[in-house]
Amino acid sequence: FLDFEKRPELTEAQKKKMRMITHVAFSVILFLIIIIFNALNKESILKNLFIMSGYTYGPLLGLYSFGILTKRRIRDEWSIVVCILAPVISYFINTNSEHLFDGFQFGYLNIALNGLLAFIGIWMISLKPKYD
Repeated sequence: FLDFEKRPELTEAQKKKMRMITHVAFSVILFLIIIIFNALNKESILKNLFIMSGYTYGPLLGLYSFGILTKRRIRDEWSIVVCILAPVISYFINTNSEHLFDGFQFGYLNIALNGLLAFIGIWMISLKPKYD
């Protein structure tokens, strides 16, 4: 991470100081993130982390499953659009799910919804496979 091998001019004391500064800086950043989460939301930090990961990992899940389950080729220039639209649409569906689905809430299933939307979007922009 600090790449000391590429910096032979540093002494052991300088390397130790850089490690200490890095550890302290990351500790302060983590502490500030916890304080911000606590101030903004009284729910569990772990619950919020799982919900946020549902939005970030959903498109990755969709892309991965598309690559494993199909032989189709995707249009690379449109894949970024799909991977941005899938979380936006799933957020809209998730926030309105109680009204749309008679009280059903997605909660932690948001990652599955997001992955499914990404899979469908990638399928829509994909091309039939080439057989040489």
